[in-house]
Amino acid sequence: MKRNTRYINRKNKRVFQLLCIAAVLITALTCYIFHAFNPNLVISYIDVGQGDAVYIRTPDNFRVLLDGGDEGSFEQVIAKYFLTNGVLSLDAAIVSHYHSDHLCGVKEALENGFPIKRLYLPKTDNDSVWHGKLLDAAEQNGTEVGYLAGGDTLTLNDEISFEIILPNLEIYPIDKDNENNNSLLMRLSYGESKFLFTGDLEADAEAALPESVDVRAEVLKVGHHGSRTSTSQEFLERVAPSTAIIGVGEKNKYGHPDKSVIKRLEENVAHIYRTDIDGTITLHVKENGEVHISASR
Repeated sequence: MKRNTRYINRKNKRVFQLLCIAAVLITALTCYIFHAFNPNLVISYIDVGQGDAVYIRTPDNFRVLLDGGDEGSFEQVIAKYFLTNGVLSLDAAIVSHYHSDHLCGVKEALENGFPIKRLYLPKTDNDSVWHGKLLDAAEQNGTEVGYLAGGDTLTLNDEISFEIILPNLEIYPIDKDNENNNSLLMRLSYGESKFLFTGDLEADAEAALPESVDVRAEVLKVGHHGSRTSTSQEFLERVAPSTAIIGVGEKNKYGHPDKSVIKRLEENVAHIYRTDIDGTITLHVKENGEVHISASR
């Protein structure tokens, strides 16, 4: 009788495990179908702690990951986000600059064999170790590599594209001493809606932008996690955002975001979101420009 009981228990346990696996697969498929046919542009500022990671999906299901957080971010956060949101592959991954808290999640995705068609890197003639590691990971994954610089346009579909503003040697020289200033400065356009992504760009590079360069945007991804070295008053006035989003870790050792930056934002921007407080922040952008913002906390 005891043997039969043990057999039944093992059988029930296996059935339960199979049901759990089936439930996960059904959930993933349901999420994929729901998100694949979502008619909006989706921009998610993923809460990866002290780092940046932004997922972008166009209405026709072109999928982009811009930065990927620090070491462990892919397995601990991004892969789970992808599963929950039905993201089975990426058309492109972009690294804003060669710092670990922006690129490690992308590198780990490549090393784990996550399907990524193309990897875009900033064209800064950077010979950093991270640059080499990204190239190795891309080769291992069979991912094509391209480079972006000021003046380029990265087209996602007929209606949505990235305008690459920096790096541009005619505006600001490659900074050998401060990798932050080699960050990609990019503006995403969807009709009249504009979204500015700054990487870790600092105030001296911000100040070098000629007046002829249009950086206006409804939504600003605040530079360098809200560090006092970024997001100057002049730059903020030029961008004139209605919403600012800060990718930052809770109780981080750097003191980000700086109180002076928060004060400037409060005086100039209607809506401020922070991943350390609000979790993952998701924008659903309609074709008419209407934006709905939600947070996971």
